[in-house]
Amino acid sequence: IRGGGNTVYFLGSTERDLMMAGNTISIAGPIGQDYYGAANTSTVTGSVGRHIRASMSNLIVDAPVGGDMTLFVGDLSLGPRADVSGSITYTSEKEAVVDSTAIIGGSVKRLDPPAETGTGSARHSFWSFIRPVLSMLLAALILVLLFPVVTGGSAVKIKEKPWPSIGIGALIVFVAPLVALILMLTVFGLPVGIITILLYIALIYLVRVVSGYFLAMIVFERFGKRLHPLWIALIGVFVLSLLIKIPYVGWIINLASVLFAAGAFILYLAGKKEKTNIVTEGQ
Repeated sequence: IRGGGNTVYFLGSTERDLMMAGNTISIAGPIGQDYYGAANTSTVTGSVGRHIRASMSNLIVDAPVGGDMTLFVGDLSLGPRADVSGSITYTSEKEAVVDSTAIIGGSVKRLDPPAETGTGSARHSFWSFIRPVLSMLLAALILVLLFPVVTGGSAVKIKEKPWPSIGIGALIVFVAPLVALILMLTVFGLPVGIITILLYIALIYLVRVVSGYFLAMIVFERFGKRLHPLWIALIGVFVLSLLIKIPYVGWIINLASVLFAAGAFILYLAGKKEKTNIVTEGQ
């Protein structure tokens, strides 16, 4: 039997293996063979015919186990009804809590979790640092290749109308989620609210490309340099991604980049619509 969920209760029985994954798993029924589990917390009060193989933050066993227990756990507890025929090998920083009346037929061996090496730690730190930068560069590449005029036009709006941009951006960033949540409380507004939230998340993520484009555009204009829009976007986004990581002030730079760019994007779209209406009326 295989299953999963946030909260799982196994109250039946099986003559074969049981494989479960979830946040909280409670095993009350007998398992004929092995129990394989991955959870935050699992309580086993039903008998297990053979072995337990599990990776959990907290495992409580208070039932007969016909074989071995091989575990990777944070906390391990054996209750008064625990009767383990085989051995217990568990990887944990803590010693198991074993009731005085619990029975263990084999040996009990605790292993320390593997220590992270300096090389592994450095590699992890480097990847944590570079991953969001690469992600933003990829977003810039896609956005400029697909919508070069919109990206550049929105960046120009930041230059032309900085204060209207940040004002409208603040309304979008801080008010739009509240409106979406209110819509989601109604039956008819639920789909609209969900779509609004998804568009909001995409907008907040992608508009930083516009801010990066604006930064590079201003610098290159100052020095009289002309580059392809793609290079402007990639260089600007790379610099902005580094600025965002500056301690203490990085979050302010990130917020400002989102506010300015979100408002400028709306101003650009509004301007395009106004021009379209003027052309239509003229015709």
